[in-house]
Amino acid sequence: MACAMPPRAIRWLGPLCAVLAAVALAAVGTAAFGPVPGVAAIAAVGFAATWAASWAASWGTGWAAARAAAAARPPAGPEAHGSQETMPAAAAAPPEDRRDGPAGRDGADPAEIQATLAEHLAVYDRLFERAATDTASVTVETEAAAYDIMTSLREVDGAMTELLSFLDLSGSNARVIEIVDQTDQQLTTNRQLIGDFLVRRDQDMAECRQRLDELDVATAQLTRATDGVQSIARQTNLLALNATIEAARAEAAGAGFAVVAREVKELSSASADTATRIARDLASLRESIRENFSTLVTDRVEDERGELMKIAAAIASLTENMERLVAHQRDTLVKVQEESARIAQPIVRLIGSIQFQDVTRQRLQHLEGIFAAARTHLQALDLSNPLTKSWPDVKSFADIALSEGPSPPKRDVNAMNDIELF
Repeated sequence: MACAMPPRAIRWLGPLCAVLAAVALAAVGTAAFGPVPGVAAIAAVGFAATWAASWAASWGTGWAAARAAAAARPPAGPEAHGSQETMPAAAAAPPEDRRDGPAGRDGADPAEIQATLAEHLAVYDRLFERAATDTASVTVETEAAAYDIMTSLREVDGAMTELLSFLDLSGSNARVIEIVDQTDQQLTTNRQLIGDFLVRRDQDMAECRQRLDELDVATAQLTRATDGVQSIARQTNLLALNATIEAARAEAAGAGFAVVAREVKELSSASADTATRIARDLASLRESIRENFSTLVTDRVEDERGELMKIAAAIASLTENMERLVAHQRDTLVKVQEESARIAQPIVRLIGSIQFQDVTRQRLQHLEGIFAAARTHLQALDLSNPLTKSWPDVKSFADIALSEGPSPPKRDVNAMNDIELF
């Protein structure tokens, strides 16, 4: 059986654990995010520290009362248990111990309770050792990454300063300025040509829309003529049906059939006239479309050809200027490429150093999960019943509390006194 833990030590164990948790979270927050989140972490853990201290003091008092009651209780038979002899021990405990504490539950063995709680608290001891180790590791990793970042930034700054100085000297050449001025003037002329071309194109489009409106009018007239043909066709069908019926009924007399035949003939004449008008309208429409689009296409092709030739000449002149400029800047580009290659190396190292942030975040999340499991375990421990020995599972809690977090990034850190970490 595990040794009994003194009540005084148990009363101070809760505040000590809470303070260690606050310091650990504050150190992690300060190292990873700056001093302000670190202070916020201390304030956030304050409530947990107060609660843990109160809880530990309450349980410590309950254990002391239970031990005193066990020592003062004389040996008795089974019938004496649960009788009046247990009342002084229950009355001696504080009200909260009689309600919730282990000393106020009849039939519970204080020594067994102490041994069980000592087993649970041993896990917390290892948990806080792990938290302190991880916190120190995160701090070291943060400082090492900051050192790498500062070194890379200094290299990038020096290379960029040299490159900008070279570009400044190269860009001040009088020939470059002259070529740039000519290019700017040519671009202005090209923009003007393109603007005029777009204006004329819009005018042509407006004329095209007007002609299309005329075509819409002609099409509407054709539609009305077509509607007339359809109406006549429907009436012709009805009269033909009537003629068929009358012919079926007439045996010798055919007066009714003659009337129907006459009406059909008149409708046929009207249909022929309508068809003639439709053909004439269609011919007029085709001619109008042919003339309008022929004129439009011919005019626009000629205009666009002339404008495009002007733009092509301007672009050729611009291309010549750009070729001279490119030839003049070829050496500059070679220098820029060399400097870019030299700058790329510290930037790659800088990106690799920044990766520590993701690892730090994962390790902080791992610590957060451990403390969440500890909080859940404390709540379960507070609600446990020693009489029925319904303690929370210490093995599963130990597996979570002592689990390995994300591995720290591997880096080589060389001490340099001229780099100041802030």
